[in-house]
Amino acid sequence: MRARPIIFVVIVLLAAGYLWGRRGRAPEVAPAGDLQSEYGLECSNRPTLDLDPQNVPAGLRHLTPLAEKWGIGDDVIRLDCVDAASDAERQELRDTLAGPYDEITAWLDSFGDGPMSDEAAAFMYMQLALAEMGI
Repeated sequence: MRARPIIFVVIVLLAAGYLWGRRGRAPEVAPAGDLQSEYGLECSNRPTLDLDPQNVPAGLRHLTPLAEKWGIGDDVIRLDCVDAASDAERQELRDTLAGPYDEITAWLDSFGDGPMSDEAAAFMYMQLALAEMGI
């Protein structure tokens, strides 16, 4: 019978220690607008991608410049770029990816659970940008 109060005290002490250690830390999650303002996560500050076409399957290499434009890994920046995209830019991405979309997906699937190259990641994020456009 005495073990229950001891277990309770141990749990309370562990929880208190965890909370004490987290005090003063910045929140890990915030609304996108707050992150954009605080950290400059905007399309105008997007990272520059310099992909090596030799790391892309031959049939997809012509898409490398488009992946450099749309393959943004940061969700907040990518969504800002998607929101800022003109109708012509949206149409270009849709039309260009319509044919090779399944080939891109097959290439990305070939990585399985292993690490993905920077080029593959950019192609994945480019597909995600297309999905975020609602196209």
